[in-house]
Amino acid sequence: MASQFLSLPTVADGEGTAVDVSALGALKTIVHQGNGSQTEPFVTIQIANDAAGVNWSTLAMFKKPGEYTLEVACRWMRAVTSNYLAGGAPTVNVGGNDDGATF
Repeated sequence: MASQFLSLPTVADGEGTAVDVSALGALKTIVHQGNGSQTEPFVTIQIANDAAGVNWSTLAMFKKPGEYTLEVACRWMRAVTSNYLAGGAPTVNVGGNDDGATF
């Protein structure tokens, strides 16, 4: 069992590109490192389990930088940025072991 870390792409305001996280086990840690601005944007983490990644559900929301560990089996994850006022896009990463998931 090895650890894996993936970046969830973000944009300054809107939906980032979906990332296939099916190789990760159920226990995941999501880390929002912010964008260095005093007015940090909100980051919503969404998941999808359909093969095409079109049916999204909200998993967690960050109102400031931090980390969140939870158990969830999912095929896709993406970061959605809102309340953007200044600075660049925030940095968001997800990590877990390589147990994989079955769909």
